[in-house]
Amino acid sequence: LDWRAAFMIVGLPGILVAILLKVFVKEPPRGHADRELSQAAADAASDAAGLARADEAPAVHAAPPSILAVAKRIFGKWGFFHMVAGITLASFAGYGTGQYQAPYFIRMFGLDLATVGLIFGVAGGLAAGAGTLLGGFLTDWASKASARWYALVPAIGLIIACPLYILVYTRDDWRLAAGLLLIPGIFHYTYLGPTFGVIQNAVSLRMRATATALLFFVLNLIALGFGPPFCGWCIDMLSQAQFTATGLGDFFALCPGGVGAEGAGAAIDAACKASVATGTRQGIVLNLLIYAWAGIHYLLAAITLPKDMAQALKQTEAEALQGA
Repeated sequence: LDWRAAFMIVGLPGILVAILLKVFVKEPPRGHADRELSQAAADAASDAAGLARADEAPAVHAAPPSILAVAKRIFGKWGFFHMVAGITLASFAGYGTGQYQAPYFIRMFGLDLATVGLIFGVAGGLAAGAGTLLGGFLTDWASKASARWYALVPAIGLIIACPLYILVYTRDDWRLAAGLLLIPGIFHYTYLGPTFGVIQNAVSLRMRATATALLFFVLNLIALGFGPPFCGWCIDMLSQAQFTATGLGDFFALCPGGVGAEGAGAAIDAACKASVATGTRQGIVLNLLIYAWAGIHYLLAAITLPKDMAQALKQTEAEALQGA
């Protein structure tokens, strides 16, 4: 099948799921999950004014907060800023290395696309799902003792994942590398749930959509926009260094696309492929170190996160009280 058919096949189940959700899943009222906080604010306002308590919290009709106000809330505190920095760097590394995982296995081990697709479809899917859920469950459990665990769980997960990923991408047997791939992935994805949870709790109800949009704007601009090009540039430079060491000539002139130029001969072609395979391995390993950098930001976030979250809750309660 060609790539157009592949897109159609992958997209059709999404349309079916959307129809099922529309037909069978009832949309909950906006702010329904926050009713307890809104009701508490309304009751407090009624008590302060000497009025009878209402059965339902009144609707808030104030103007929506500005983007600047939302940005100040999520970027203006030490703990929240470092949580955002952590998820941005982890995504930067993930988008960058993820772009070259399949080429690495093809270049280093000569695997075909079907085998590589199976490896990353199974290992990647299981790791992302298990790691995301595990991160959420662990954080919910550990945060009962301290809110610092919203940052510590991602920090520990990313710092453990870094050397484990490097172990995967330095194996000389693709079966061993593929088998090990699931383990660091589980640790890696523990950062997702806690980070989005903190950002949602850092802002009031009417800021949440804008806060999510701002966070994804930063992630898409920095992580998705620059992660893959940076990893590719590292691979190019390291491949060039490998080829230059052979003394055969100019890498970019003799190895367009990572293979020998037409008419360059079998020796040049073999040197090009070997250089690109090694350069891809080295470039990925270099970018994997960014996971540890991201983990350090989460450790820094843990320093003030309990205080920052408590202050954010007070601000949210005050805003709900004003609305009431």
